[in-house]
Amino acid sequence: DVATWNKVVGLLEQEKNFFAELKMTAEDWDALRDRLAIEFKFDKMSGGKVSDDLKVLKEKFKTIRESNKKKLDSLKKMVTLSKEEILSEIEETAEFVKQLANITLDFDKKFSSAKRERGIIDFDDMEHLALKIFNEDKHVAKVYRDKFKVVMVDEYQDTNDVQEEIIRKIVGDDNFFAVGDVKQSIYRFRNAAPENFLQKYKSYPTDEFCERVDLSKNFRSRRQIVEAINSIFHRLMTEEAMEIDYNSDAELNFGADYPAGENTFDEKPEFILLTQDQAAQNANDDTSTRLEKEVQIIADKINSMLDEGKQVYDGDKKTYRPLEYKDIVILLRATEGKSTKVLDILHRNNIPAYAEDKGGYFRAQEIQTMLSLLNVLDNARQDISL
Repeated sequence: DVATWNKVVGLLEQEKNFFAELKMTAEDWDALRDRLAIEFKFDKMSGGKVSDDLKVLKEKFKTIRESNKKKLDSLKKMVTLSKEEILSEIEETAEFVKQLANITLDFDKKFSSAKRERGIIDFDDMEHLALKIFNEDKHVAKVYRDKFKVVMVDEYQDTNDVQEEIIRKIVGDDNFFAVGDVKQSIYRFRNAAPENFLQKYKSYPTDEFCERVDLSKNFRSRRQIVEAINSIFHRLMTEEAMEIDYNSDAELNFGADYPAGENTFDEKPEFILLTQDQAAQNANDDTSTRLEKEVQIIADKINSMLDEGKQVYDGDKKTYRPLEYKDIVILLRATEGKSTKVLDILHRNNIPAYAEDKGGYFRAQEIQTMLSLLNVLDNARQDISL
């Protein structure tokens, strides 16, 4: 047992030293490349017998080692050329990049000229032209600073750097009020800069004349939902991965007032995983088949909840009442091309349902029925429409 464990520890020490060596050479690109070129093997862990406690520890190390192997492979793929070769490639592409930049600038001039001729600007122009005015004439910014008693910004986590600069020009020392949640930032692809929010989120508690108010209470959900969400995001959301730690300041706190009742939704949230193997009927199985299976599971769940006589709390009447179909919502990442199929399956299971999907209007069953009727009126020999 001791001998086996000593072999494991020796192996881990060897790997630790290797990564420490890599870290030391990281400042020198060519030295790092040369070190990575020397093969390093992750030897197999000893398979001898160990105690249950050590077995658990071995499994943890196994997961870490697998992660390190993948990171090393990824690093080797990135660090292949020498510093001299990389600079040579950059020099070779410099002229092409310069031409591309010139084409972009020429297009921008002509596009701006065409907009001026028509007397129009687009949304981006509003921001850039406003900032241009503020930068060219400081008096203009002062006029607006004196005019506004308070500058209030909603969804602050999704503002971009241009908007941030405009805000700085027109706010004073004590009249800026922003609301946001960096955990909800989804517009980085539109140049949103959540780091502006994060900087204030971290500095406001200590900055003079600044205050941070954490609105962490959730008044919408039952305690079981809040606890499940916290359990997941405490694991997923770290500063390293998501730029913010899901700590006691960021987590949800139960704040709803649900009185005691019978047969209510007081069980833990359920997670049903439909694997590819379960979903696939044959090698040519497509998304619609998987979707059908998912929706059928949902339909069965809905019917079982109604059969069980589950009770929901009516906020208006301040009392519990039996669950109704209208209390249930199915959320999809996207409804286009899916909502009609979902509705068909729900209707087949005697579940009344409605979905907003503009693209699926003509595929809806009632519209198809009317179109078929018109086709039959035009030509009674059309068997499919009939």
